[in-house]
Amino acid sequence: MRVGALLYFAYGSNLWLPRLRRRVPGVQPLGAALLRGFSLRWHKRSHDGSGKCGIAVDEGGIVHGGLFRIPPPQRPRLDRVEELGVGYADLDVRVETGSAAHAAYTYVALPRARAEGLRPYRWYRDLVVAGARWHGLPDPYVRQLADVAVARDLDAGRSRRERASLALLP
Repeated sequence: MRVGALLYFAYGSNLWLPRLRRRVPGVQPLGAALLRGFSLRWHKRSHDGSGKCGIAVDEGGIVHGGLFRIPPPQRPRLDRVEELGVGYADLDVRVETGSAAHAAYTYVALPRARAEGLRPYRWYRDLVVAGARWHGLPDPYVRQLADVAVARDLDAGRSRRERASLALLP
C-alpha cells in the first residue's frame, strides 16, 4: 500500500456511492473526473464468469469516472474487495476535475484476470450507469454504458440484493 495515496478514481460499480460506502464507510466523493490515455472495458473476469469493468491503455481514450478521498486506514478494505494482486493491480494515475489535475490511484485488471467478450450482469451494468448519472458524467458516455449488452444472472438472490442497492440514495 502506498502511503498518502488517498485519492481514488472509480470508473465501474464503485461510482455508485451507496455501494462504495458499504465497502469503505469513510469515503468522501469529490466529483466527476476524467482519465486520459485509457478506455473502459468490461473485460475483468469475475468468479461467476461475468464481466466487470476494467481499463486499458488507449492513446486517444478517455475514461470518465468519479474522484473520492479514501481515509488511509480504510484503503486496505477496498484493496481486499478489489482483490488487489489477484484480480486487479493498483495504478497511479493523473485525473482531471474541471481545470485541476490530481494524482490518484485506481485499479486495473491483471492480464490473468481478463478475457474479451465478457458481458456484465444487468444489475452490475445498472450500478455503473446509476453512478455515472449521479456524478453527472456526460450524457453520451452514460448512454454508451447503458447500451452495453448484459448476461442473465442465474443467482436470483444476488441479483435481487444488488438491484436493491440501486434504490439507496447517495
